[in-house]
Formats: sequence, structure tokens, C-alpha cells
Amino acid sequence: MASPRLNVPSSSWLLGGFGLLAALAFCPWIAGGGTSPKWAVLAIAPWLLIDNTTPKLSKQTLLLLALVAWCALTIAWAPNKYDAFGELFQLAIVAGVYLLGSTVRDGKPYYLGFAIGVVLATPLEWFSIRIFGSNSDILGEAAAVAIIGCVCVEAFGLALLSTAPLIVSGSRGAVLAIATVAACAAMGRQSWRTKTFVSLAGLAAIGCLVVLGSHASIIERLNIWQDTLDGLTFWGHGLGSYWDMFPHFASRIDVLVPAQTRPDHAHNDLLELIFETGAIGGLLALAIVATVFSSSSPERYIVICVFVMAFVGFSLHLPATLGMAAFALGRINRSSDLQRRVVAGRIPSKHLPMEPSF
Repeated sequence: MASPRLNVPSSSWLLGGFGLLAALAFCPWIAGGGTSPKWAVLAIAPWLLIDNTTPKLSKQTLLLLALVAWCALTIAWAPNKYDAFGELFQLAIVAGVYLLGSTVRDGKPYYLGFAIGVVLATPLEWFSIRIFGSNSDILGEAAAVAIIGCVCVEAFGLALLSTAPLIVSGSRGAVLAIATVAACAAMGRQSWRTKTFVSLAGLAAIGCLVVLGSHASIIERLNIWQDTLDGLTFWGHGLGSYWDMFPHFASRIDVLVPAQTRPDHAHNDLLELIFETGAIGGLLALAIVATVFSSSSPERYIVICVFVMAFVGFSLHLPATLGMAAFALGRINRSSDLQRRVVAGRIPSKHLPMEPSF
């Protein structure tokens, strides 16, 4: 008996529940309580929801497979094999979310469930930020992708509600990402409601950047970037090597001074990827981003949002934001594959799933 398709109502609720847990899972009584439970959700849920649809090997999928394969190869010269395999396992988890996005007929339940999860998680996250000093960017970046996901499916009320956790977090990277997406969307062909919403959101984001600006943190981030640039090599230092290798090249950031914090990440995921996997890994990543910018799928704005945040932070190491990016990438892959098959006359256009008008 064939497995049920994911476009039935019950499965839509399950997909929404997956999005809810991907944003809401939080265990404050364990180390990494804001991220580890979310990684567990991303690792298990997609394989329970994937139906019997066979995704096509598009150019985007081949580039992703090539990037994962190259990252796995760099483990051979990584100084810390434990961290290296940990990073590789995270890539495998993301591959499952990407596969789910490539097979589902409608991604709206996931986006709505994720946004609701972010809103519900706000009180607990706020408590963790204020009491335990947790990283507020985790909440802010999740809120940013939730807002963009809701706008993609024109759920503007929930998008407005999702601004509350963004304000609570005060994340400048998330605000910058929303402003960038708003600028990209305002120049495209969207409905007047969407254009009005994103234009106002862009203006509000610019105002927030002015209010939240901090000269000292910007200088510190620039110093981290420059020290990371000093350590770049053609082949890279191996997957998961940043923590071990960065001190060897740190001249502007003194990792031995208690007043300064030894960075876990480069606060620029592309730069960190090149540091670890070299020029080949960086070129493959840029090629994947290029396929996103050339797509006409509305979900491209979710990936653009995550890409902007990753350029000034470490969004690709946070399960909530990375999971949204992987799911949206899968949706982009499905959309482009359907378009090619329709053009080739293999599928009548009336059988296409409805896409948002963003």
C-alpha cells in the first residue's frame, strides 16, 4: 500500500507541528538548551513526514551534494575530528530538511507553524536572555525568517505578531536582513499589499538599525574578520576547525585576555566556510546562492534573509534559521523542477500546486 501524500489535511497539521517544534523546542536546564533540542527535532521529524515523491537531481541539488562531499573530504586534514564529524552530522540533518522541502506540495503549514513557535517561545527566550545572558540573536534571527516566511504566504497578521520577538531580541543582523529583503522584494513583481507591507517593514528596519547601532561591537567584529582573513588558505583547515585554528592567526583579538571572548565563530559564515573548507567550499556555496537569486520562487526571500544574517553572524550554525533556509531551498528546487516539466509538456499546468503571490 502506497504511503500517504503530504497534501492531505492531517499531514498538513503534522508539517505545521514540525515547524512549531523547530522554533519552540527549548530545554533551559541543559547545556545548549536553546539549540540542541531543535537539532533533535530537525534530525527526526523530516524522515517521519517525507512521502514517496522522488525529488529530481537539479543543478541546485547537485551543488549541495558536491558541497557536502567536499566538506566531508576536508575532515581528512581537520585538527579536531570530533568537531569535524559534528559539523558533518549537522549537514546530514539539513539534507533531510531540504529533502522534505523538495517533496511537500505546500510549505505554508511549516512557515505558519514556525512563526507561531517563535511567538510562543518569546517569554522563555526573554527570560533566558535576561537571567542567563543567552545570545539574543538566536531569537531575533528566528523571528526574522518567521516574518519573511509569513509574508511569502501573505499571512500578514502573523508576520506583524512575529515582530514582537524581533524587538525583544534587539538583533541588528536580523533587522538588516529584513531591510535587505524588503529592498529586493519592493523592486520585484508582487501584489500591492505585499509591496506596501515590505516597504513599511524596510523603513522600520532602517530606523531600528540606527537605534540599535553599537560602534564597539562593529569594531570587534571587523577585527575578528581581519584575523580570520589572515588564516585563509586554498584548501582550508578542515571542517569544524575554526575554534582550534583561529588563535593561531589572532593578532587583533587577544584570546588570552579575560575581557575579550574567544570567538566560537567568525560572525560571517561564508568567511568561516572558506577558512575551514578553502576556496572550493566557498565557490560551491556562492554557486548555491546564485541559484537562489536566479529563482522566481517566493521562498528565495527566506534564503536571502538567512544569507544576509549569516554574512554578519553565524546563522548557518543555528538550527532554527538553518532549518528554514534548507526547507526553503527544497521548495525552490521543487518549484524549478515543476516549471521545467510543465514547459516540456510532461505535466499539465492545472496539476501544479498553488504558489503564493509574493
